[in-house]
Amino acid sequence: MATLLLIIIYILAIGLGVPDSAFGSAWPAIYPDLGLDISMANFVSALVSCGTVISSLFSARIINRFGTAAVTAVSTAMTAIALFGYSASPNIWFICLLALPLGLGAGAIDTAINNYMSLHYSAMYMNFMHCFYGVGVMISPYIMSWALKLSTWRFGYILVAATQAIIALIAILAVPLWKKVSRAKTGQNTADTKTLGIFQMIRSPGIVWASVFFMASTSIEALCTVWSSTYMVHTKGFSASASAGYLVLYYLGLTSGRILAGLLVNKLSTWTNLKLGIVLGFCGVVTLFFAQTPALVMTGLFLIGCGVAPIFPGLVFLTPENFGEDVSQSVTGFEMAAAYVGTLASPVLFGLFAGAVSTYAFPFFLLFFEVMVTIANVALICALKKSGKA
Repeated sequence: MATLLLIIIYILAIGLGVPDSAFGSAWPAIYPDLGLDISMANFVSALVSCGTVISSLFSARIINRFGTAAVTAVSTAMTAIALFGYSASPNIWFICLLALPLGLGAGAIDTAINNYMSLHYSAMYMNFMHCFYGVGVMISPYIMSWALKLSTWRFGYILVAATQAIIALIAILAVPLWKKVSRAKTGQNTADTKTLGIFQMIRSPGIVWASVFFMASTSIEALCTVWSSTYMVHTKGFSASASAGYLVLYYLGLTSGRILAGLLVNKLSTWTNLKLGIVLGFCGVVTLFFAQTPALVMTGLFLIGCGVAPIFPGLVFLTPENFGEDVSQSVTGFEMAAAYVGTLASPVLFGLFAGAVSTYAFPFFLLFFEVMVTIANVALICALKKSGKA
């Protein structure tokens, strides 16, 4: 049963990734179709991120009250409904209205399955789960690129929503399985669950730096997800359909990096994987700086994906070890909230710059967050050593 549940969690991870990349790959086609300014993507991204921050902050209480199974099933269904709504949206304001429940559902799924995996499975399985998230985010650009060639972005969203609906159905049917596995595991984890307040966590330097680490890494992910295609269209001169296809290389790097991190975790520590990821990320950004051909742009995006790949799953897996199993659900929720602040802030900041000036600064923004990741990594290690936990 535990193996079957692991498969279900991997499918849920695919469902978590499917909505994340759909908007970025479709936006170059959406804004001219609706007669919008390019920077209007900020409003949609901000609302999705606000939803995820809110649900992440309150996730510990909600999950402890209703259980991981119910939360994941309802939240996945919510995201599927929102995606269907996107396809029929008559204007940007309707899309913005649907963005909030899309974010609320995503944040709840993310926190629930990540904390469950960190408590009940090894680092290898955690990385593999995030590989399946990578599969999810690879699916949408491919679907959207195909749909844009045949029809419109609305048709692409219908296909993306249908994919998410199938995953939601699987999540609903799997609810009894969670209960069976939970009964089988009773007594294996004796740590009493504690719910920490927000201010309690803010007073912990280790939790704060771990959250900054998350925020910087997801800022890189969000920039690539939302703005890579637009950068390729406006700065590099590629077509919208080609750019959506090229974006798949970033997600391929993300998935490949997590597979490699999972395979190497028994030979290299999770901390070593984090450092290797930072180095690869810098290499990708440097490549993007000097890229003048589609091949080099795709290489840069691939390396950036590989670099950011081990950070999120590695930090989540280390949370119970760094801060204690009893408070891991609360800390994970706080970290997820910080991660989604990065998801919210970085696309908005770049969108404002792109709307006012140009998209040419895309690699500079990526470099800034790569530096922030490095600083957070060093500061987190120092904080943990001071507390005697590293």
